[in-house]
Amino acid sequence: MMKKILMFVVMVMTLMACGSKTDLNEMLAGKTFTLDEKVVLEEQGEEVSFTLAFEDGRVSGRALNNFNANYEIEGDKIEISPMATTLMAGPEILMQREAEYLMDLTNAKTISLEGNKLTITTEEEKVLTFTQVEEVTE
Repeated sequence: MMKKILMFVVMVMTLMACGSKTDLNEMLAGKTFTLDEKVVLEEQGEEVSFTLAFEDGRVSGRALNNFNANYEIEGDKIEISPMATTLMAGPEILMQREAEYLMDLTNAKTISLEGNKLTITTEEEKVLTFTQVEEVTE
């Protein structure tokens, strides 16, 4: 009897673990987002968007430079490893905002996805909001 109860508990725990795997990792796979806050380059008269993409346990994107890192999500918690980036220079404001953006990502604490809106909250309670980039169909 004890063996049956133990087997039942193991099955229930396995099903619960599998059920929670229809999680953010699967929902984010292959998707790209743009940070809602744009950087305005007044001298050039343009706005620069920062991106964030998820694929196979890696985030990547572009600010001034391209970047990538490993990430892990468990429930609503996210951990992003330190970034690897290219080293292009650019306007001072863009380099400053890029440094803040990459630091915010490496300090990410929680993540949520509702519709096409992604929200990441940092350890310092800073909220980053993103909008999913629409896929181009030809």
